[in-house]
Amino acid sequence: MTNILSLINQIQKLGLEKNARVMALLRSLIVDPHNKERWNQLNHILNPAITYDAFFGKPFKKANELVTGDIKFALTEQKLPIGVHLTEPHILIAGQTGCGKSVLLMLFLAQAITQGV
Repeated sequence: MTNILSLINQIQKLGLEKNARVMALLRSLIVDPHNKERWNQLNHILNPAITYDAFFGKPFKKANELVTGDIKFALTEQKLPIGVHLTEPHILIAGQTGCGKSVLLMLFLAQAITQGV
């Protein structure tokens, strides 16, 4: 049963709980958890999704103290702030012309001024 519970968590993490084929295979595995063919069919669907998530998934699920610095400049998908720490001596801001590098620097400067830095 532990394998089924971890499988359910993995399916939810990958956002596959609305996939009819995945859910049908999951139901059949709940009834018969020793059905190797069903496990193989489900793994055939899940493995590419796991690989894709590893390469292109969200970099973090919840912001922590490493990314919530003093000067905020963005929000995560969960609307948590991302920022830079004032103790960091250097940051790199790179991008194509017109993508907002100067605007970002102005936001940094405005926040630093309002914080009295």
